[in-house]
Amino acid sequence: MIYSLPEYTQRLRIDLRKQRVYNETLKRVHLNQKKKIENLEKEKRRLEQELKKFKKENETLKQEIEKLSKTNERYRVALFDHGNFKSPDKKGKKKKGGQYGHTDTNKDRQRDYQSFSRKRIFTNTCLGCGNPLSRAASFKEKILIDIQINTKVLQSIIESERQHCKTCHKEIRAVYDQSLPFTEFGINTFMTVIHLRFKGKQSIRTIAVTLNSLFGLSITKSGVLSLLFQAKEYLGEKYEELKQAVRDSEVMYNDETGWSVHGQFACMWIMATTDKKQADGTIEAGITVYVAAESKGKGILEEMYGNSQAKSMHDGNPSYVSVTGVENTLYCWSHVLRFAHEECTKLEKDHPACQIKNRLVTLYQTIRFYREWTREQKEKTLRAELDGTVAELAL
Repeated sequence: MIYSLPEYTQRLRIDLRKQRVYNETLKRVHLNQKKKIENLEKEKRRLEQELKKFKKENETLKQEIEKLSKTNERYRVALFDHGNFKSPDKKGKKKKGGQYGHTDTNKDRQRDYQSFSRKRIFTNTCLGCGNPLSRAASFKEKILIDIQINTKVLQSIIESERQHCKTCHKEIRAVYDQSLPFTEFGINTFMTVIHLRFKGKQSIRTIAVTLNSLFGLSITKSGVLSLLFQAKEYLGEKYEELKQAVRDSEVMYNDETGWSVHGQFACMWIMATTDKKQADGTIEAGITVYVAAESKGKGILEEMYGNSQAKSMHDGNPSYVSVTGVENTLYCWSHVLRFAHEECTKLEKDHPACQIKNRLVTLYQTIRFYREWTREQKEKTLRAELDGTVAELAL
């Protein structure tokens, strides 16, 4: 079709306007697509970050699951298998009743009844009808063990003479053995408050009530608090002496446990020595020192261990080893067998690690069974077996 020039020009104008409108539409579509792409990229980056976070959490959870699995296995063993101390060849349940090697807790066999006083009681009249009764030669014996409660409070004024020494030229005043320098209350009251507070775990109010109801001693809560505060100052030097005595021992036992105090974390540490058997067969109790702290940091153990050269027996906490050093680190059979058992929970029974664990269990049973062996005999057996195990591993 042939257009005249004016018509052609008009036609071009119309087409140009349509192209402009179409161009604007394409620009809007492009901008929308660009915004979508930007949003998708942002979402992609966000998802990538979340993926990294989830992967990290997944690894953490795997470690926690593995740790909990070992812990649960440890508890199961401790509760039902007695710390995996049973020999792998031993089958069946243990016999009922007292077990070989357990401490005899039968108090009847430990009491000296010859030292007990005897008291013969009788009644003159029948408790039913009231008729008189005659004495009898036969009797029924019953053991009576009771405590004596003294409700009479001892109240005294101690007059200490101001004596003069002609040699030293000093004033000397006698000290009453039941009196304390920092309070009017005597040593019995002082020790009872300490016992009720730390052994009986009683509150300040309960201690005051107990002293009043059992002993007739009227004391306020502030009085009890004052005695406890003075105990810290009065026994402070003795406390340090006990800590140094533990440091000077051949073997030191260390451990810690945490608990919540009014919602805040606290930790109780322990440093102790072993009991000693005397030549006459009696047992001398070891020394036990408790250290209360607000953390489980190794700084607490550093202060407890001090300049000691004692062998430290503990549960394998790395912070312990960093303080005592490898050469002064000891592990008891309980932890050695427990560590070995934890590492073998997911292994086959014929795995070399499981075989080594079983040999350790058997070795423990052997050392435990021959109680008549001397320390040197046990050490010789242990070294021979452990050296043989190490030699096999080297091959």
